[in-house]
Amino acid sequence: MSDRISPPDDLEQVLDDLKKAGIFATKQKGLMFAAAVGWAQRKSHPAEQPTALGEGIRVEYFERPRDFGFVDALAVTEAEDLLELALDKDDARIRRFEAYANVGLRAIRRACFESGVSVQQGILNLIDVLMSPPSGALPGLDKDLERLKKLTL
Repeated sequence: MSDRISPPDDLEQVLDDLKKAGIFATKQKGLMFAAAVGWAQRKSHPAEQPTALGEGIRVEYFERPRDFGFVDALAVTEAEDLLELALDKDDARIRRFEAYANVGLRAIRRACFESGVSVQQGILNLIDVLMSPPSGALPGLDKDLERLKKLTL
């Protein structure tokens, strides 16, 4: 198994800046959030070039049950197959996590460092966008709205 999880070189600075701004205590936590952002957008994209500048984050920092559980959950959910948890697929799960983090880091960079707002406001804006349903309806009510439409027709 690979001993490091690495963001693409062009996004390493995003993690540094998030940590410097006090948004996340560690780059590992920032990468976890970035992968969640990528997942929320239902997008993943592997880095185009292997990381060379940064050393990456040691896998052992992700080995807490909640952290690696999230890495595993991304893989199982995407593949819709519990066999993704097989030991011989550890590297594939890490690469999948990195691909979601890649997308998430790009979204974070746009929201926090290219939008002209503070880093904190950028994170809040990004969360707001990700939590808003595409239809504009309130979360959880879309099924109720469909039921109401059927009742009124």
